[in-house]
Amino acid sequence: MKHLKKIVSALIILSMIIAIVPFQVSATELVARVGDTTYTTLQSAFDNADFNTVVVLLNNIDFGQITTGKASITIESYKTVTLDLNGKEIKGEYYNGQIIVVSEGAELTIIDSSEEKTGKITALSYESGTANAIQIDNSSNEESEKTTLIINGGTIQGYTSAINVRSGSNFVLNGGTIKSEPGIENPAVTFDGSGLVTINGGTVIGTTYAVSGPRSADYSLTINGGNLISTSSSGDFAAVKITNYAAVAITGGMLTGSYAWRDETTSASDNSITISGGTFVGTKGLVCYKNINKNCPVTLYGGTFNHNPETILNMTIDDGYEVTNPNDYYTVKRDCSSHIYDYTKPTWKWVIIQGEPAAFVSYKCSNCNETSAPVRANVSGPVESEGKLTYTATDSEHAECPASVKVIESEFTVKHNGVAEPATYKWGDICTLTSSDGISKWTINGETVADGVDSYTFAVTGNVDIISAVTGAAAAPTPVIMVTITSTEAGKAVINAKWTIPGENITVESVKIYRGYTIAEKIIDSNTLKTNGKVFDSELCVQYGDYTLKLDGLTSGTYQHAYVEINYKIGESETTLTVESAAKYVHIV
Repeated sequence: MKHLKKIVSALIILSMIIAIVPFQVSATELVARVGDTTYTTLQSAFDNADFNTVVVLLNNIDFGQITTGKASITIESYKTVTLDLNGKEIKGEYYNGQIIVVSEGAELTIIDSSEEKTGKITALSYESGTANAIQIDNSSNEESEKTTLIINGGTIQGYTSAINVRSGSNFVLNGGTIKSEPGIENPAVTFDGSGLVTINGGTVIGTTYAVSGPRSADYSLTINGGNLISTSSSGDFAAVKITNYAAVAITGGMLTGSYAWRDETTSASDNSITISGGTFVGTKGLVCYKNINKNCPVTLYGGTFNHNPETILNMTIDDGYEVTNPNDYYTVKRDCSSHIYDYTKPTWKWVIIQGEPAAFVSYKCSNCNETSAPVRANVSGPVESEGKLTYTATDSEHAECPASVKVIESEFTVKHNGVAEPATYKWGDICTLTSSDGISKWTINGETVADGVDSYTFAVTGNVDIISAVTGAAAAPTPVIMVTITSTEAGKAVINAKWTIPGENITVESVKIYRGYTIAEKIIDSNTLKTNGKVFDSELCVQYGDYTLKLDGLTSGTYQHAYVEINYKIGESETTLTVESAAKYVHIV
């Protein structure tokens, strides 16, 4: 019996030890990958990563309780590297520490390539000590050497703050979620000295403030998009706290909370807030003031407000702007009773009319940015020189309008399945394509001919590439695909994807569309792909597709590339085709 008691006591002590010892990834477990090389610690992966390489997280990491006041991961000075959370989580409990420190002059970019977007970094507090998820260390004054953190995806959560911006450093948020620990009254992003914060997209959630300025230091805050949210319903908290020596510019995004912002400045000088866009919603009011007679000057060029912005103290509405209240929200916009066009900055568009080049010109109003109706201009030419034709368009009504010059090749070739036709064509020639077997599913410069069409007429504006359907099961398919992406109104875009896969016994299995720096940033797949109101159906899409998608909820910013990935079968052989879009850079406003 005594022996049994000893065993029970030993088990209890062992369980207590296990409970207080931090969980660590085993020494042999692989936690990160750089290229084809794997590592058992995340720090060793960063240390061995070359310039501009990607460190991919392979497993969850729990650093346990850290009481040394240090960071678990350090990005060495002047190194540029990307961390792909890959749907995994990094977490730890800290007493005056951080999970990641970006050292002076280094640049860290964080993405999450997982489909579920579950990648996360979480810093909890140990015994109420300060705990930041990521700290961006002090920078020198050299612009090219600023310590920089760029977040494009993932969720970053911290106890004291999720992101701590130190003196002279730079933080850019393009996507993902930044938030303070729920239930603890702390901001999500803090300035610890001067610094630069730019928010282009994503979401920032603070239990007190989404972004909190420093006590007394020069700093810059630019908000071009995204959502900044203060969740506190008690106290005078707001989406943004403005302090002394602030340079704040807001062009877009949404600020919500008890107040849109809190003004804690103690002097009207050395501070400025400029608002040219964005939406501002305060449940208690628009602005909360700590020093009612010493507040930051605000200049309005735009924006939408749930309270009258004319009540803002020390506020100026720029000349030519007015405040309207059409739907219980106040909007600041240009007062444009009559348009004033700048005829020195025309927009030209060249088209073909009856086989001849024609040009149309339009102008933007300098007050409201509305574009005038296009007017057909005078076109002279052509002047032929060195195998090229030159046409010149002028607006005879406005002499100050600069002419538009169109230079084109004098002759073009037409290729059919890669073989050039013997005849040559001129720009503007009207051609009609016919075939005794029909031309359904043929493509002309990537444009797919619809089913049941016997002829296709088009104007020559360059070299023409015609691909007809290849018959015979043994014929190798020649996939052709065109993808374009264009921005529409704020936060929306239109993607056009068109493809043809010549051959027989072909089945399209799935279609996925991506945008961003990596193909991993999927924005739509075959489960939600729609065309003309109908959900994508692989059985109806055998050899060709013509899809137009209007996407809502895209964050503001400039995205590199768009991709379409088509997974298709030729008989039983499965093939994946990934094609980059025609648009190199896409700006979503």
